[in-house]
Amino acid sequence: MTVRDYIPLVEFLASQFGENCEVVLHDFSDSEHSIIAIANGHVSGRCVGGAPTDHSLSFLTSANTSKNFKIRTFTMKGNRLCRSSTFLIRNPEGETVGALCINLDLTPLAESHNALGRWLGLGGPFGWNDAHKSATNFLKNEYVGDVSKPQAASSETASSDTETPSEEISVGQADIFTFLINRTAENVGAPLDRLSPEERKSLIRELNKSGLFLLKGGIAALARRMNVSESTIYRYLGQVKE
Repeated sequence: MTVRDYIPLVEFLASQFGENCEVVLHDFSDSEHSIIAIANGHVSGRCVGGAPTDHSLSFLTSANTSKNFKIRTFTMKGNRLCRSSTFLIRNPEGETVGALCINLDLTPLAESHNALGRWLGLGGPFGWNDAHKSATNFLKNEYVGDVSKPQAASSETASSDTETPSEEISVGQADIFTFLINRTAENVGAPLDRLSPEERKSLIRELNKSGLFLLKGGIAALARRMNVSESTIYRYLGQVKE
């Protein structure tokens, strides 16, 4: 099967789970415009031709790509709670060529949980944070698995006591470039155009893990921010991959 063979599933799954369920199909042959089909795009504000999220990119570059799927709970912009499932699509050689993603906005359910708790007087005041934490504890944060091998969730499920991670669901390519670079630059502690060789190498190593360089134009975007040539970025990238 090709990635496009999965297109009919997009509307099918969205119809099953309703308007708060976004279903997205990615074709990574064009990673900067990977979305080839989407239903209920209002959940994230994306449309066909959009880029993958920062989390999808990091998943693709991590060791977890040996797994077939990932299920996680995270917080979107506006403090909305989302349950996300990503199924990787592979070609006969085992290479990841696409992904089918389901993003379920659980905010209305959490708000109902909140209201019901207040009405019943359960440990009041039963605020939004309590509802958010309770829902997160129930759903857990993350599970990575292989559909061919039933696994115990405990070994690959994040602790339910941690805060729900946030994820950037970008509308455009420029947004994801800016987000990934800014997020990584926060840990550098110096302007990007004044970094030492070791700081440059560390920055590029982390950006490589984030998936920035899977996107066409990622090298050029970083070169502009660091005020260096693209060949300089390629040189450091070669060093961190050794």
